[in-house]
Amino acid sequence: MVGLRGTDADGRPVTELATVVIGADGRNSAVAKAVQPDQYNEKPAVGPAFYLYWSGVGSSGFEVFVRDRCGMAAFPTHDDLTLVIVGLPEDDFNAARTNWRAPSCEWSTWRRHWVTRTVRNT
Repeated sequence: MVGLRGTDADGRPVTELATVVIGADGRNSAVAKAVQPDQYNEKPAVGPAFYLYWSGVGSSGFEVFVRDRCGMAAFPTHDDLTLVIVGLPEDDFNAARTNWRAPSCEWSTWRRHWVTRTVRNT
């Protein structure tokens, strides 16, 4: 792959060439599947995560909690929403998909923290 062929806003053909092409379209990259490049500097998956948006939490900045076998980060986004990301090892993640209380993570600590923040900011 040395670039791309496409059309501009008026439908005219366009060809763009590049010295380096980066297919940064995610884990299941259509670009990588199409060109099947040699792979190098590969890293194992970091681990699965849940992404949740909560309203009314009142987070004022980026917050991180790290516990044995899990971690959480939260930060305000838009429309009074807070993005909460919970990362777990794969075996705990699979268990949590059907029962969120299953992982060996300290959920009660996080729950107490967020309930306290929500009540304080109401």
